[in-house]
Amino acid sequence: MTPSSPLQRGIHRFIGIVVMVPSTLVALYLSMMALGFELDAYEHQSSLYAALAVIVVFITGWMGLATLWLLYFAVNHQRVLLPPSLARVGTGLLIFSCIALMLLSGGNLRVRILLHGWPLWAVAYFYLAHRELLASKL
Repeated sequence: MTPSSPLQRGIHRFIGIVVMVPSTLVALYLSMMALGFELDAYEHQSSLYAALAVIVVFITGWMGLATLWLLYFAVNHQRVLLPPSLARVGTGLLIFSCIALMLLSGGNLRVRILLHGWPLWAVAYFYLAHRELLASKL
């Protein structure tokens, strides 16, 4: 899964552009909404537990996205940027935040899965590519 052939490099960049860039942009938008919710919750002393859940999902999601981008660049440049344990923790945080957003957000279940489950494709691809890169470096 490391981008050695032109087809694999194309797939790698396709996933980066089609999955990771929109996921990061949606995360930026949802982060702005979350900050507004946090400020309102603390100002009016209402729904503090929901505000705490939003903070947890906010932090774990961004840590997971940062890990995913590091995995993308590691596989892209054929360099190991993260130790395997840190890659597992970071991808686990992103998986947790995606599932939490699917459960916490309202609306149609299919829309929630499409909107918040989208980064899971990139997690699976780049985590496996990073593991293969680690195995090839040993």
